[in-house]
Amino acid sequence: VYKRQVKDNLIIAQQWNNSKNTINDSKLINLLEQVDLDSSFLEKDAKSLSGGEQQRIALARVLLNKPEVLLLDEPTANLDPQLAVKILTLICQLSKKLKITVVLVTHHHNEVKRYAKKVAILIDGKIIEQGGNKIIKNPVSEAANAFISKEIE
Repeated sequence: VYKRQVKDNLIIAQQWNNSKNTINDSKLINLLEQVDLDSSFLEKDAKSLSGGEQQRIALARVLLNKPEVLLLDEPTANLDPQLAVKILTLICQLSKKLKITVVLVTHHHNEVKRYAKKVAILIDGKIIEQGGNKIIKNPVSEAANAFISKEIE
């Protein structure tokens, strides 16, 4: 039987890892609170959640495994700008609080300017420029400048 509650969605991560650890509701509620959701979400149908709520549940599911590094590919895709800011702010807060390194892939240069400390600009799978987030405003290479200019136009 396919279960669709958020609680089931969270604990499936333990099954994927073949973990013998049991997860109680208290731990799940604490996890939900870390991603700015309340305990009522445990019993909600996962398909009924908004895009931002789904993103936070996915983040909570990953945090359940206590990662050292979060690899995030376009975590704000398909979210409105206000919600994207909320999700990225949450990711930054969790990164600091839990001492987790975050590697984030995005095409949104404004996100990079606001949240990133270190930046690498990749074109065709090759790093063409890297440094602090200031390289978004002032890229050194012509290729990076052309790449960044495309989004601004």
